[in-house]
Amino acid sequence: MNRVLISHYALWSPAEIKDLKRMAAARTPVGEIALQLGRTPPAIRSKARQERIVLRDDHHVPPLSRMRGQVAVLI
Repeated sequence: MNRVLISHYALWSPAEIKDLKRMAAARTPVGEIALQLGRTPPAIRSKARQERIVLRDDHHVPPLSRMRGQVAVLI
């Protein structure tokens, strides 16, 4: 018996992908991108992974090389 799989998510338009790339380049947090595109954060991360787009993590900790003059506590 053949089954038809029904997609429960909206397809991404080329304009949405372009907006995702633009916001990712501007280092916009994933949560804010999700709000602006009307998608969930996991959907944003999934599409970014598919398109090979690097996103800023909402809980980003800067690398030690960027922490000039600041004291870092490593646990």
